[in-house]
Amino acid sequence: GAFDGGAGNKSAANSPGGKISQSLWSVYDFETQTGNSKAFDGVYDNVLWVGGFKNADEPYTPILTPTEMWNIDTKIDDGRPGTGKTAVYSPADDLTDCTDRANPANLTAYYLLTSSTKECILMFRQQF
Repeated sequence: GAFDGGAGNKSAANSPGGKISQSLWSVYDFETQTGNSKAFDGVYDNVLWVGGFKNADEPYTPILTPTEMWNIDTKIDDGRPGTGKTAVYSPADDLTDCTDRANPANLTAYYLLTSSTKECILMFRQQF
C-alpha cells in the first residue's frame, strides 16, 4: 500500500489495513512486560499486531474471538495466549475477556473458548 510516512503507526495512512473490516496492522516496540494487565509477562520487543482501528490510535479494538485466536496460535505457535511468539493483548485491562487467567504472570493460561465475543487482539512477538 501507499502510506504517508507520518509519525507513528496510529492511522490507516501510516499502517496497512487487514482483511477484517476496520482492522489495522501495526508495529510497536512493546519491550519487556511485567504486571501489565493488558498483556502477559514476558519479552515482547518489536511486535507486529493487528486489531481494530480506533480514532487515530493503535489497533486497540478487539477483532478476534478467543476461538479465532486459539486457531491461529495453534496453527503457527504453541496454542497458549501468554507464551511463544503469538500472544494476546487485551485493551480492556482484563485478560479474562480472552483467556482463563487474569494474572499476567500466570503463563499457564488458556484461551477462553466458551466465549464467542470479539475480545482479543493478535500480537506476534520479537519479529525483528
